[in-house]
Amino acid sequence: MYIRIFVEAINKEEALNYSKKFENVILKCVVDIKITKIEQYWKMPELYCVEFEFKNVIPERITEVIKELGNNPYTVTNDEKIEEYIFAKTTGEIYLEKIEWILINVGV
Repeated sequence: MYIRIFVEAINKEEALNYSKKFENVILKCVVDIKITKIEQYWKMPELYCVEFEFKNVIPERITEVIKELGNNPYTVTNDEKIEEYIFAKTTGEIYLEKIEWILINVGV
């Protein structure tokens, strides 16, 4: 299971700085999260992809966190079970500065 966020930044350090607020939010519903990769996004050089890996989802909290991140995320399902949540900008209760896209993969 993984999460990718695409952050508008001039370098890796700035991208990591902006990703901290997202990490604080997502820690409410995942266990054992760590950053596994950070690299400039090849299609758009002003964006960095920060990839997180995590072990488990806390089911009773994920819905709450999804609502905080945005209204009506695009979802990818398999057998009617949601496997991915995709956000273009955050439109929910919180605002995550400089974060352009979020992809949360909860499928196994």
